[in-house]
Amino acid sequence: MAGGAASIALLAGCSMTSEISQENLQKEVSAKMTPKLGQIDEVVCEGGLEAKVDATQKCKLKTSGMWREATVTATEVDGDNVKFNINVPPGTTTPPSE
Repeated sequence: MAGGAASIALLAGCSMTSEISQENLQKEVSAKMTPKLGQIDEVVCEGGLEAKVDATQKCKLKTSGMWREATVTATEVDGDNVKFNINVPPGTTTPPSE
């Protein structure tokens, strides 16, 4: 890519009903991003992900002692199966609020 750092995006699938719960979303994000970013120490999402195309949820990932932002976007919903994209732009961010 010319001129800048690329974000990391990943398409993942998760079998749920009307929403992927916050807890399950955090587990899925950690599992799916570990191969791309290395060991994920913690994932904190603001809530669950609605089972609706283009629904989004903000998360923060802690890796190597640094926090990074992630946006999870539902890309396809087929019955109970929700596919989603995880976008992690370059750079770090502040830790999530307690």
